[in-house]
Amino acid sequence: MWLRFHQPPNTVDDAYITFRYARNLVSGVGLVYNAGERVLGTTTPAYALLLAALSGLSGYRDYPRLALMTNALCDALTFALLIRLVTRLTGERWLGVGAALLFAIDGRVLDWSTGGMEASFNVLAIVLTLTLFFEDRRAGAALTAGLAVLIRPDGATLAAAIFLGWGLLALRLRQPRRWPWKEFAIFAAVVAPWLIFATLFYGTPIPQSVLAKSIVYRLPPLIGFRAFLVQLRTVFPFSLPPLQEGQSLARQMAQAALPVGLCLLGVFALSRRQPRASVIGVYLALFIAFFSVGNPLWLGWYETPMMPLYQLLILGASLWLGESVAHFVLSKSTEHATSRSLRVGRNALTLMMLMVMTLPQLSRLNLIPWEKPQRGPFVLNPTFNKQREADYHLFAEMLGPAAQAGRLAAIPEIGAFGYSYPGRLFDTTGLISPAIAQYFPIPPEIPIEIYSVPRQMIFDLRPELFVTFDSFIRATLDPADPEFLELYRPTLGLTSHAAFGIQRLVAYRRNDLPIEVTLPPEAASVNARFGPDYVRLAGYRVESTADADNHYVLASLFWQGRDAPIDRDLLVRVRLITAEGTVAYEILDQPGEKLFPTQSWTPGLWLIDRYWLKRPVPGKGPYTITVTVFASDADDALPAQAADGTALPDHTFVISGVMPPGD
Repeated sequence: MWLRFHQPPNTVDDAYITFRYARNLVSGVGLVYNAGERVLGTTTPAYALLLAALSGLSGYRDYPRLALMTNALCDALTFALLIRLVTRLTGERWLGVGAALLFAIDGRVLDWSTGGMEASFNVLAIVLTLTLFFEDRRAGAALTAGLAVLIRPDGATLAAAIFLGWGLLALRLRQPRRWPWKEFAIFAAVVAPWLIFATLFYGTPIPQSVLAKSIVYRLPPLIGFRAFLVQLRTVFPFSLPPLQEGQSLARQMAQAALPVGLCLLGVFALSRRQPRASVIGVYLALFIAFFSVGNPLWLGWYETPMMPLYQLLILGASLWLGESVAHFVLSKSTEHATSRSLRVGRNALTLMMLMVMTLPQLSRLNLIPWEKPQRGPFVLNPTFNKQREADYHLFAEMLGPAAQAGRLAAIPEIGAFGYSYPGRLFDTTGLISPAIAQYFPIPPEIPIEIYSVPRQMIFDLRPELFVTFDSFIRATLDPADPEFLELYRPTLGLTSHAAFGIQRLVAYRRNDLPIEVTLPPEAASVNARFGPDYVRLAGYRVESTADADNHYVLASLFWQGRDAPIDRDLLVRVRLITAEGTVAYEILDQPGEKLFPTQSWTPGLWLIDRYWLKRPVPGKGPYTITVTVFASDADDALPAQAADGTALPDHTFVISGVMPPGD
C-alpha cells in the first residue's frame, strides 16, 4: 500500500467517467452521466456502485483519491490471496510470497491501480474466485464469479472457465449431484438483478460505451491478439528474437513463443499436483479469444488480470523444469540425497526465474543501478504522461461560467473534462451519446485519428461549446474551414504537451453566444495591458516541476486578446531572475510556443501560455519572473499598464518572491 500512495497523481482520463457516475448517484441525480439522460456509459457498474457506496458512507467526495485508497486496499487483499493460491497450487509457501511480491511491484498493476481504474477490483475478484474454486468452496466461487462479470464484461470468460471445470468434474465422476446447478443459481442471483435493472432503466444491459467502440474506431485486424503477444513478450527483460521496428505478426509470435511455451508447461506441471489447474489455462484461452475476436481498441487495463496468472504458470513450469533437470543430473545419487537435491535444484531455477521476471518491474520503478533513472526511486515510469488530463481539468475550470449558463459542451474525450465541467456534455465518440451512431463509421477514404470527429455531426447538432485537440478534427473538420469558423469561434486555447504530442487544445463557442471564460481558482489576477490595447494579461500561475535532467519554474500566463483582430505579430519575453539579479533563464517566443500567433487570434480569445524556465541547481531563490511584450517588427517593448492604468516600469510586469519548494 505504501508503494501505491508513494506515487504522484496518475489518474487516467477514462477513470473520471466512472467517477462522475458515482458522484451523480451519491448526489441524488442517479446512476447517469448527464442529469435526465439514462445512458450506461461505464463498462464497470460494480466499481461505480462500490465507489458510490464508499463515498456515501464516508462523506468523502474526492473520487480520484477515494479510488486510489480503494485500489490500494484491493491490491493488499490480492497480495494475501496470491500467497494462499500459489502455495496451494505449488506446495511452496516461499513461492507464494515471491509471486505476491512480484504482483505488488508489477508496473502494469501499479500504473492502473494508481490510475483510478477498476483493474485492482477486477484482479481481486478474479484471484478470489480462483482461490475459492481450488479450495472447493463452490458457493463462494460462484458468487465472486458473478461479481467479476459486473466489474467487467470479460468476467464472463472466468465464469465460463469455472463452470466448465465443475461440469467436466461431474462428467468424470459420473455424479449428477455434482452438476453446478446450485452454483449457477447463486451466479444468476448476483448477475440477474443488474441485467434486469439495466434493461428497465437504460433500455439495454449492454453499455453504450461498448456499442460506440464497435463502430467508432477504425482498427487493423488482429490488434487485440497482437496486444497479447506484446504483453507476453514483456514478461521477461529480453525478447527472442530481438525487437525490431514495424514487426510482422510472425515475428511477434516468435517473440511470445518462450513465455507461451512456459505457460503451457506451467498448466501441465500444476495439473499434476492439482488436476483442476487446467481451469487457469482455459480461462486464459477464453480471455484471449474474447478480446482477439472482439478486436477492440486496446487499453492497458484490459491486460492487467492476466499478469499474475502468467507469472504463476511460468513459476510452476520452472519448478517442474528444475526438478526434472536435477533428477536427470543426479539420477545416480542415493534416494535421500536425490530427494534433497531435487528440491534444491527446482527451487534454484524457480528463484532465478522469479528474479528475471522482477527485472522489468524494478526498471519501471527506477531501481536498476546501471540504468539512468527517469524519476525518483520507487516512483513508477507511467505508460503515458497525464498532461492531457491536467489540461482538460484546467479548461473545464475556466469554462465554468459557460457551465453555469447551461451550455452543452461537445468533446471527443469526456473523462477529466467532464469530471470538472459541471454542465451537460455530448460525447462525439459516443460513450454516453447514442446519437453519434448515424455519423459512424467514417468513410474509409478519409484518414482519421483515434478520436476523429465527423464534420456533419457538428453542423447538425450545433453544440454550444466544442472542445478538441487539433488532431481529432484535422482530417474531418479543418480548424481553418470557413464554414466552421462562420458557425464557431475559438474561445480558449493552449499548447498541450499531452501523450498525443505537442499540439493545440481549443474550446470553440457558437457565434451567437458571448465569451464565458474565467481565471482558474488558483491563478493570481493581474489585468495588465500591453500595447495600444493589444492584449490583456488577466492573470498568472507559478508552479515547480522537474524532469529527469532539469528543474523548472513553470509560469502560466493567462492572456486575453482585444475585442478586435490583432494586426501585429507579438512576442513575449519571460525571464527568470535570481536573488542576485542575474538572468538564470530567458524565453522569447510567440505566445503558445508558436502555435497561437497573435495575428490569428479571434476577438476576445483567451490563451493559456506556458513557459518552462530552467532554474539553477542548487537553487538561487527567491526568484523574480518578468514578462515583457514586443512587436516582432520593432525593437522596443510595447507600453504596459497596470490594472489601475499606471505605467509599468520598463514596460514589464514583475512576479516577485518566487520560491520553489526545496530551493
